[in-house]
Amino acid sequence: MEKWQLAAEAAFVIPCCVRDLFRKSIPFWYFASGGAAAVLLCILMPPGQEEVPEIALSVLPGAFLLLVCFATGEKIGAGDGIFFVLLGLMVRDAEKMLVLLCLTLLFSSAVSAVLLGMGRVRRSTKLPFLPFAGIAAAVLLFAEGGLLP
Repeated sequence: MEKWQLAAEAAFVIPCCVRDLFRKSIPFWYFASGGAAAVLLCILMPPGQEEVPEIALSVLPGAFLLLVCFATGEKIGAGDGIFFVLLGLMVRDAEKMLVLLCLTLLFSSAVSAVLLGMGRVRRSTKLPFLPFAGIAAAVLLFAEGGLLP
């Protein structure tokens, strides 16, 4: 992975995670800038013919979250799905995106279970989802050696 590609991804992921943590919402312009970054990456690193199916598969976790959002009456926010779609366009690796979604769900479920067990939240409490995606992304990056020289 190119260092500037990682920088573009981090410039999208970190503000979204922080904003979701404190405000539980992501402004439209965050997504607009993420979309612009995805387009810029496509210009700077044009996908080859063989990469197009991989890119299409890499947005599926986000599409899945959007389907769940609409199927559950927005129990999961649409912003979470849009975030994963845009990140998939940047990452261009379907396996990484699927692992990222699974780790995000695992981390959010574990924290939710602990908070429920401690009586700090109820079933109806809305927890921010994207900070768990940020933690999962950091774990994946560290696991693949991206944080070490």
